[in-house]
Amino acid sequence: MTIELLGEYTSGRIADWLDACQGMRARLDSMRGTVLVAHHGDCDGIVGGGLLGRYLGDRGLAVRYASAAEFRSGDYPYFHEESGACETGVFVEAQGMPPEYRRFDAKFLNIDHHPHPPEPIISRMLNPRTFEIEPNPAIGFLIYEILSDALPHGAAWLAALASIVDYCPLPARPLESREAAHLLKIDELRDTFLASQYVLPFTTELAALIATMPSPDQLLAAEPFRSRRILFAGKISDAMANATNEAGLVVARTRAGEFRIASPLANRLSDRHPSKCVVVIEESDDTSRLSVRQRRAGVNVGRILGEIVTRLGSGDGTGHEKAGSARISSSQVDEFLRILEEKIEQHDTPGS
Repeated sequence: MTIELLGEYTSGRIADWLDACQGMRARLDSMRGTVLVAHHGDCDGIVGGGLLGRYLGDRGLAVRYASAAEFRSGDYPYFHEESGACETGVFVEAQGMPPEYRRFDAKFLNIDHHPHPPEPIISRMLNPRTFEIEPNPAIGFLIYEILSDALPHGAAWLAALASIVDYCPLPARPLESREAAHLLKIDELRDTFLASQYVLPFTTELAALIATMPSPDQLLAAEPFRSRRILFAGKISDAMANATNEAGLVVARTRAGEFRIASPLANRLSDRHPSKCVVVIEESDDTSRLSVRQRRAGVNVGRILGEIVTRLGSGDGTGHEKAGSARISSSQVDEFLRILEEKIEQHDTPGS
């Protein structure tokens, strides 16, 4: 087995990265029995999980899927229960894991592209950031890259789709070009995932569907995802119409419910206001989840969110350079927004 890197990478320790990819492939090939694919609940994590599930299934392994919006302390019991009947497991795009997830270390691998601590929670990890690889590939593309020789041809357009929807298109440009005919209905394809992301059991059912290598038309026609897509589009349209555009921030509010629209709403508002910091507040009873987007250079959203929750003295915040999320008490939302605007202004001030 020899892996050929497919991405258009411009910098980083490419030779070491290739060795790491081959090492992860060897670990996957050594798996036996039932494997839990524990994937992030967005399009990228779902596609990556589905492609990995197809590869493992073709090798004769039994595959189970588990999924979450965040890999937090509150999600630990769920993953612990789901992994109980499995000999091994793979975390796919599992960002922000707290220390208790170290209990999975002997049993799990981890494939991710988010920032991690110097000593990662899951030690057997494949992450392009470890090797300073730029531009950063989507997880769906990364998994396709290390398994492409053994996957059906239908995996290619799915890897390209994940790269587009996860805002990581640059490494996958040659693949996107080759698969352009499969991506003509990109908006509908994107909304198929966005309408079900982070909501069980739809996320794991979508991963299992991806493992069958559907065509674009088959994916768009599949129920219940088609019906959810239609309802989702209406909710996004209403929320965008009610967003406020202040001097420093674009802010939209939504309620937690059947559809998790905060993250896709933040992305679309950021598309509309690329020079502004966008905050979508998803309100529930006593807590609020905030999705934050900021595309300007020199502003690290994930780091800023971590600093803000530390300053507030509660909650959690994580993410990467241009996107992140925080979960705080609803009573702290106004203070959070004030501090966020203050920090954005500091970055915009010459000499700061």
